[in-house]
Amino acid sequence: MNLTLENVIYRYETGNEVLNGIDLTLSDGEILCLLGPNGSGKTTLFKLILGLMPPSGGRVTLNGRDVTAYPRRELGKILGYVPQNHIPAFPYSVLDMVVMGRNAHLENGRAPKQRDYDIARGALEDMGIESLAEKNYIRISGGERQLVLIARALAQQAKILILDEPTGNLDFGNQVRVLRQIRRLAKTGIAVLMSSHFPGDAFQNASRAALLKDGKIRESGAPEEVITEKNLKALYGVDVSVAAARDRAGNLYRVCVPARRD
Repeated sequence: MNLTLENVIYRYETGNEVLNGIDLTLSDGEILCLLGPNGSGKTTLFKLILGLMPPSGGRVTLNGRDVTAYPRRELGKILGYVPQNHIPAFPYSVLDMVVMGRNAHLENGRAPKQRDYDIARGALEDMGIESLAEKNYIRISGGERQLVLIARALAQQAKILILDEPTGNLDFGNQVRVLRQIRRLAKTGIAVLMSSHFPGDAFQNASRAALLKDGKIRESGAPEEVITEKNLKALYGVDVSVAAARDRAGNLYRVCVPARRD
């Protein structure tokens, strides 16, 4: 399953341009990390990919077929989405929230079967939150809700996951768990497009990184080539140091830290 964006443009009816000339590709097993400041157009880009609104110019395609031409049920079997924040209108249980990820697989609005509940429970176990299954989704913490939403996307069994800042509301331990889960999913052939405010997420997880600012892709390529001190300064307007370190096994990796001025 290949996702392709060709010269994608999006502007409001007022004429204000949000995205301009976006070219991206994503294939099976890849993790593409999108970095950019607030207001750069990341969430709008995700909405175009999900077919929630048509681009003002250019094309978004899945295997060469325009994403807006897919029936919603068919698209739901291909694309899974995890938003930054989500609070439902009704006090569903955590398990019911995850079972909702099975909706695209249910025929003619039929009720979920035992297999759907088994898949949902398996997704909760994968995320290490099976103990939350019967709890009220509204009453759990924001970080726990984020883990539940990722479990819902897993239950959906989509081929491409769109993750809007999946670690943004999580404590350090859960950030590590989620990033490990994302790597595991990619190894099974699932393609992942994720946004993040943490360059380290791209260094640890991504096969490619793209830098988005003012609605344009400024750089795209391997994380170690794209995420440089110069590029991060241009992207965020602050001085950043990119340093090399080694883990306990002796493997070399990169980290980003704010540059000290005192």
